[in-house]
Amino acid sequence: MHDTTLAGAADDRPPAAAWAPAAAPDAHDAALADWLAARAGATAAHIGASGRLHGGAVRENWGLEVTLEGGPLAGHRHLVLRTHAPARLAESRPLAQEFAILCTVHAAGVRVPEPLWLAEDGDIIGRPFFVMARVPGVAGDRRIVRAAQAGGWGAAVAQSLGEELARLHAIAPPNPAL
Repeated sequence: MHDTTLAGAADDRPPAAAWAPAAAPDAHDAALADWLAARAGATAAHIGASGRLHGGAVRENWGLEVTLEGGPLAGHRHLVLRTHAPARLAESRPLAQEFAILCTVHAAGVRVPEPLWLAEDGDIIGRPFFVMARVPGVAGDRRIVRAAQAGGWGAAVAQSLGEELARLHAIAPPNPAL
């Protein structure tokens, strides 16, 4: 296996020898389901469909269809499990810091997926990960631009982006999560 780690970059993933980029989260359904149930305060969790989502050079994103029994989040949930990708950039933040930043910007009202739970060790799926709500939409910049142009809603997209940037810039340092 080719090690794509860049020299000098901080890393919170297992050493290359322990790294298994092809292992899908659904290979660990029972452990992951138990972990999700415990975090959600549910009596049980059942993972239905799961699959890798497109994109993500620095992180792998896996869509999970989860049904939670009991607890405050009972029902069918569309979730994303985010973990390390085989390649990473020197500028990549540790996974726990990315989760903390996501929590901070979500709390500030920035429209980002709701961060739910963080697993800092590799006990559940063999590497650290976090889980967030899955939101509908398209993240591909070319598709968004083409659709905005074709639909005539480019000005609305620009307005919305400006509003999100304003919320983001309202988060004032010092902030321990940032």
